[in-house]
Amino acid sequence: MKHVLLILCLSMGLFAQAQNKGGFDVGNGGIVAKCQGMPDRWRSLDLLEGELHGRKPWSALKGLNGDQILEKVIQRGKKFCPDKFANYSNFVNVLKKSSHVLDWPKKGLITQDYHAQLPKGQCLTKQAVYQWRDGATYGPGQSRFYFDQNVWKSLEGLDRAALILHELMYRLYIIDQNRYQANSDAIRPGIAFLFSEDFGDRVDVACDVFPQDEIFY
Repeated sequence: MKHVLLILCLSMGLFAQAQNKGGFDVGNGGIVAKCQGMPDRWRSLDLLEGELHGRKPWSALKGLNGDQILEKVIQRGKKFCPDKFANYSNFVNVLKKSSHVLDWPKKGLITQDYHAQLPKGQCLTKQAVYQWRDGATYGPGQSRFYFDQNVWKSLEGLDRAALILHELMYRLYIIDQNRYQANSDAIRPGIAFLFSEDFGDRVDVACDVFPQDEIFY
């Protein structure tokens, strides 16, 4: 019954924009994209943008499943930015317990113009995750993460891992800033960097883009 009510809410457009009224807010979570001339499947926008701008995927991730990729990337972050990534593995478990994969209405496609880092007129993007917070204040057990079932099924392990880490960092960023952020644009370059061969070459710059990990809910 709860799932039915949620889908009805989506159909009515309650998730059309971010809100911070009435004791809750809904965030524009992770976005996926696909472009002409590439395999016809959804990709993490973070990773696709990075690859289109010269970021080579980290070769050590080849052949791993989504969970293995996620843990390996977190351990990589912990090695170079220990003060930022110390608790990420635990936070992933909290996020997964608060996540739901649902069958959304088949709409939400938007043009590439929403994201200037994609080839003009050649790509589509789609909202794949929404964050929901219950209550007027932030606290344990209030966050919910809703994933588009059709998109989730189509993603490969690499893109699933990137989407999960994107949501985790977005939530940390909101908590760290103690305010609501209408979008997670600032998170995308950091995700692309962390999943690439380039990470570690300029750690002094890399660590600055990641949110503090002192608490997660």
